[in-house]
Parts: sequence; structure tokens; C-alpha cells
Amino acid sequence: MTSSSSAPHASRYLAYDPSNVFACIIRGDLPCYKVLETAHCLAFLDINPVAHGHTLLIPKFHNASESAAVIMDITDEQCMLWMKELPRVARAVQKVTKAEGITILQNNLAAGGQEVFHPHIHIIPRFANDKLIRIQRNHKNADAAAAGTKQLAPEDGVNTAALIADALKASDESHL
Repeated sequence: MTSSSSAPHASRYLAYDPSNVFACIIRGDLPCYKVLETAHCLAFLDINPVAHGHTLLIPKFHNASESAAVIMDITDEQCMLWMKELPRVARAVQKVTKAEGITILQNNLAAGGQEVFHPHIHIIPRFANDKLIRIQRNHKNADAAAAGTKQLAPEDGVNTAALIADALKASDESHL
């Protein structure tokens, strides 16, 4: 990692609101059903769960210069310290709920489905036939056609992968 990844930075996407519900929970202004707390993150049950045991994992920001509304505005170090607890929390949720699977979900910005503008991960216990949303894939069948999915064209794959790779290379020099 370059030193630029740890330097304070201004929001590129959305200003952080320190009165958002997750910031209030971190400060202790609002209660939560806490499952884990470290110096860098907090995990608690979602108050509006889509499944029993639905848990949220959020980063803790220690000052205004660290605060971010979306994952694209946090530093590599912040992300590492937050995400390192993800496998542990997911294993605990799976064990307690006896889930057959786990969905890990992270939304960004309103168009991406984000409702609380503080980065957070949803850890959702899953079961066969649970009727929760699933990503529709193209498996060359009528269901895929009905869902409007199609397989990635080779030229689109090559071009898009190259553009993303170039953007990642540029981020090594200046934290996107």
C-alpha cells in the first residue's frame, strides 16, 4: 500500500453526516443488540432483519477526517481493520442460526440500495427456499431469458477488465 491510501481525504461521493443512525449507535446515543465491538468496528443485529440473525458490521470512525458515507471513501487501512472481523462474525451467525448459507451484502449510494450512509456489511443467514432475493444468472434457460440476463460477451469482458485494471493501477499513484 502506498502512503496515500492512509492519508485523510475529502469525500468524493457523499458528505458524511455524523448524525446518521450508525454514528449514533457507535457513540451510544442509540441502543443496539451488540454482538462484537473492537477499536475499529461494531457488529450488531439489524433492527429490521430480512432473516433471523441478520447482522450488520460497521467501521468505527475516530475523527471527522476518517469519516465516510460510502466504502469508496474509506482508506485501505480502515477497510482492512473493519473487514478482518467479517469471517469471524459470519461464522458465528451461521453457527447460531444453523443457516445453510450466508449472504454477505454491501450497498453503496442510493442507486446501489444504501439506506444508511455509513459503510456497513449485511451478514444474512440463508436457507434453501427462503424466498430472499438471489442474483439471477444466465444458465441458457427460460428462467434466465425471463430475468433479462445474458452472458458476458468476450470483447466486453476484455475491454471492461482492462479499464478496471487501469483504474486500479492509477489508484496506486493517487488514491482514486
